[in-house]
Amino acid sequence: MSRDLERIQTLTDELTRGFDERVEYDLRVTDHTPECAENNPRWAMCGCPSVTERRVKTVHRAPLVEQLRNAITEESTGQDTGGRSGTRVDPGLPGNFDALDLIEEIKRELSSAVRRARQILGYDVPPSSVIRGTVCGECEGALRLQNGKAVCIGRIGETPSCGTEYTWQQIEDYLNERQNQ
Repeated sequence: MSRDLERIQTLTDELTRGFDERVEYDLRVTDHTPECAENNPRWAMCGCPSVTERRVKTVHRAPLVEQLRNAITEESTGQDTGGRSGTRVDPGLPGNFDALDLIEEIKRELSSAVRRARQILGYDVPPSSVIRGTVCGECEGALRLQNGKAVCIGRIGETPSCGTEYTWQQIEDYLNERQNQ
């Protein structure tokens, strides 16, 4: 479970704070002789032995959301000006519709996950959740969660709502009273 939470944190950080990436590159290293150093201070195109070394460095990349935003706003370069300089009358289309689609998908999925987490933790209540096993004391209609209270919605398909509202304390007292009978 803790690994799952760490993975969620890592993925969120990559989206919003950026990430570190390991980059490999080749570097030509030349072993200059003393004669070469005296005669050619810039070591331009000498015949000294050289070796290519593979090196690694860590590069911090910008947040993925920022990179996607940049990809969306890049203009396409489909318009040819024939080498002339001048002002373009028609701006290009956004450069990357896949990036735009991905941003929308991320927003939708994250919104859904955050909404569910808030409901599970009790910060938010689903807008139209019917409370099972509990009925209105006035009309015996169904109760629905609304704005942190239980509100009578009547008998579905039979009677209209009487509009009675119950606090959570009233529902708890009622359930305790039922258990004691």
